[in-house]
Amino acid sequence: MNIRPYQAADIEQLLTLWWDSWHSSASFLHHKQRSEWKNRWLDTLKNHSVVVIESNGALLGFAALDANKAELSQIFVAPNAKRQGIGKILFNWAVSVCPDGFTLKTLVENSESRAFYISRGMVESGFSVNDFNGHKEIRYSLKKQT
Repeated sequence: MNIRPYQAADIEQLLTLWWDSWHSSASFLHHKQRSEWKNRWLDTLKNHSVVVIESNGALLGFAALDANKAELSQIFVAPNAKRQGIGKILFNWAVSVCPDGFTLKTLVENSESRAFYISRGMVESGFSVNDFNGHKEIRYSLKKQT
């Protein structure tokens, strides 16, 4: 396994991983088309640092962090690569970039991710409706450990 910066050549693998991982944790089919996901991703790249984890040329996970806002907007692991420490590596990367803490959002119904974030020391800090999928999401915050 190797963590490295995202490259433009990663886009198709990343979009497939994102789609598959998102649908593995949601109880509904996303109503947006893949082309809209791609446009959203291209917008994300404008102000986020992105890393991927790969093994033998296959992407296993990725994270996108807006360090200026201290917001981890994307963290996803391929469904067949879960529970191998990839999420922890990505999360720890975000902590190294934003050592004073950061926020993130996930769907309220995504109990697997919520449990992971709580296990990493994050606390619930608000609710909203996701502007891309229209479902209720919960915000988590991680503050610098003193």
